[in-house]
Amino acid sequence: MTLSGVTPGHRVGLRFRRGSLHCAHAQKSSRKVGLVGAFSPPLIMPLTAVAAAFLAGEQTVDQLIQRITRTLGHDWRWIPRVARRFVKAFPSGKTRPRQRDVVRFLLRDRSFRRALRKMSVDDWLAGPPRMQPVTAAAAWPVPPIETVGALADYLALALGDLEWFGDLHFLNRKGRPQLRHYHYRVLTKQSGALRLIEAPKPRLKELQRKILSSILEKIPPHPAVHGFLKGHSIRTFVTPHVGQRVVLKMDLEDFFPSISGARIQALFRTAGYPEAVADLLGGICTTVVPHDIWKARDLYSQSHLPQGAPTSPAWYHTVLRGRQVYSALCGLEALRGQRGSSARLRA
Repeated sequence: MTLSGVTPGHRVGLRFRRGSLHCAHAQKSSRKVGLVGAFSPPLIMPLTAVAAAFLAGEQTVDQLIQRITRTLGHDWRWIPRVARRFVKAFPSGKTRPRQRDVVRFLLRDRSFRRALRKMSVDDWLAGPPRMQPVTAAAAWPVPPIETVGALADYLALALGDLEWFGDLHFLNRKGRPQLRHYHYRVLTKQSGALRLIEAPKPRLKELQRKILSSILEKIPPHPAVHGFLKGHSIRTFVTPHVGQRVVLKMDLEDFFPSISGARIQALFRTAGYPEAVADLLGGICTTVVPHDIWKARDLYSQSHLPQGAPTSPAWYHTVLRGRQVYSALCGLEALRGQRGSSARLRA
């Protein structure tokens, strides 16, 4: 077997007996999807290698076939069928899937499962991480950050501090109040419902502000978005509605806590960031409320956007770009315009 891309332009040749393959990389990746114990190492090895091949370049049928054939060293007849099904399940214009999503896809595919026990890895495509934005995000002027080390340098953090602030294991929820990243305050709405304000402590807020100014503000908002944008005010919001015959007012209930951490991480991957980098960026922008602060088992007990962080309003713009409710409101505005009304949609 050979490992390709460990160092750009460099190939390392290694020989293994198929019955005794043990690879730390395969074991580590498989733990993330719960495969250790379910498959022996000789089966984990080709499964993880094929999943890596799916993510190692462009997600077109021809490119997938080439990479899988190179990985396995054999042009199996099932490869084109699986490649076509993968492209259908994960279209190239959409957010790139995680490796664990690819593994689950492969394990559900009958053709792949039947062939798995006959596979051996000839060439592990372990190319260096790189920015891979979806087509719609290709022109976004976000800074390229391709590795966890590069992200630590970009935020001027040690690797340990980056992992602490990214909090992918939700340690903030379990720690003592002095070690938590947020201050919490409960307010009562006019309706009588409660609102939780989650204010980041100074050091985390500084990181969030850097992500806001250097990444999130580079993502163009939907044309109809008005709130939380520079140069906009209550006056500029109200002016288009003055004198209109009909003004439709709607409120999205629990908007910030309803946006999950997984969705934020996916949006960073949409912008092109590799999975490990996107996960940490998303972790810095999201949180889980400790149980002693908010005892209800609701949205706050899951990873979510905190209402009080400087980055959360910018996610309001980005998340709404893909929301069906927003498309529906845009359609309603267009329909009203056809009927002679000049009502405007503003968010």
